[in-house]
Amino acid sequence: WGRLGNAGTNPSSNFIGTTDNQPLVLRTANARSLRIEPSTVTFGASALPITVNMIGGSYANIVTTGVRGATIAGGGVPTGESDPTFAFDNPNRVTDHYGTVGGGFGNRAGDIIGTTDDNAHATVAGGRNNTASASSSLVSGGNENNASGDFSTVVGGSRNSASGEYSTVGGGLLNCAGSPYSWAGGNFAKVRPGSLSGAPVSGCDGVPVLGSVGDIGTFVWADRSGASFVSTGVNQFLIRADGGVGINTATLGNAVNLRLSELVIQSSLGNPHADLSLMNRSTNRGYALASIPGAGTAAGDFYIAEVDGRLPDVLFANRFRIDAAGTTFVQGGAVGNLSDVRLKKSFASIASPLATMLGLRGQMFEYIDPAKSMNAPGLRMGFIAQEVQKVIPQWVKPTGSEGYLAVTPIGFEALTVEAMRELRQESAVIDGGQSDRLATLEAENRTLSASLNAMQAQIANLQERLAAQEVPSDR
Repeated sequence: WGRLGNAGTNPSSNFIGTTDNQPLVLRTANARSLRIEPSTVTFGASALPITVNMIGGSYANIVTTGVRGATIAGGGVPTGESDPTFAFDNPNRVTDHYGTVGGGFGNRAGDIIGTTDDNAHATVAGGRNNTASASSSLVSGGNENNASGDFSTVVGGSRNSASGEYSTVGGGLLNCAGSPYSWAGGNFAKVRPGSLSGAPVSGCDGVPVLGSVGDIGTFVWADRSGASFVSTGVNQFLIRADGGVGINTATLGNAVNLRLSELVIQSSLGNPHADLSLMNRSTNRGYALASIPGAGTAAGDFYIAEVDGRLPDVLFANRFRIDAAGTTFVQGGAVGNLSDVRLKKSFASIASPLATMLGLRGQMFEYIDPAKSMNAPGLRMGFIAQEVQKVIPQWVKPTGSEGYLAVTPIGFEALTVEAMRELRQESAVIDGGQSDRLATLEAENRTLSASLNAMQAQIANLQERLAAQEVPSDR
């Protein structure tokens, strides 16, 4: 082969390479720069190698003996601070079949235990000291990242770990996608791994292990505002964003700002106790929703309050549903309830509705601590729970950790209607009796009147007769 090129060659007989099972080595500066080594596995009657290993870059780069189809495109340096600029340098390695390292240094495709075919097809595109140690795993770049779950991916960043099957770390620092189908990104975002996850290295080191698969299917993204942000269950979508979260809007509140057309679900509009607000941007009116432990309510209490005295035009189109395991308090207005006959059974009349209602006693009063009772200050009217409990016990239930009694008059309207109906029936009976007595009295009055008229006529006749029979006084 001439240094100025060749002509008339036949590729079947003229080539640079070997005709036996020895590798072809190209050198630069008398150091191996490319090694092409044939597979010991052959195919068909020709007994030709089915593939080769391509080992480029540093002469220190390594493909484990027996591995086939490996590629090290370049990079790598000898171990021992050999690079004058960059520390922690090492050669690149492929330890399992068909693994690939694109470049960088200190990167490894495959694991270093077991056989050469248990974690095949792993890839490290580049970066420094990254490891794709599981089957079909990928590390795109960055530093000290580890994809140790089968089919897992670490896009980049530093010291991240995707140890669950099909898990992904989008980048950032010390993130852990520890369970199958999980995602982590940002800073110290942690999805708890299971006992079957890959080795708990890098971002997953020290994260609590949960069962066999961990918090499967969970997404965690964390900002730089705190320490580890760890998942608490399966199939979660967790976001830590101290500066706010915006969806279809760049106007951020204290917590969440979600814009759906003109309806905006956002943070508290300046209310330090509120968790969430619902606003109609076209009218700038809405509600604040909050749980306020420490402000006179029990932990877990939830309330809906007006925002600056304004009411919303629309809340979730034509209905607003509140599901609460305990009592739902409404300061004013009305609450609707499903009442279709198709949804009901076991019908019965209300027993003694009037007596039941009259057993209740309304009073005027003020709350000692309006905030604690979740009511407005000032004079109010209503019932006393302990008194109601004696008459209609199903209306009264304890609430909160302190067990304060709450009155929930379910069916009060029905009781009122039936009481009025019973009162009307009694009134009708009374009115009917009075009509009969009045008719009797009127008949008696007519008889007495006739008798009186007859007596008056007789008296008048008698007086006339007496007058006619009078004698003179001198006799």
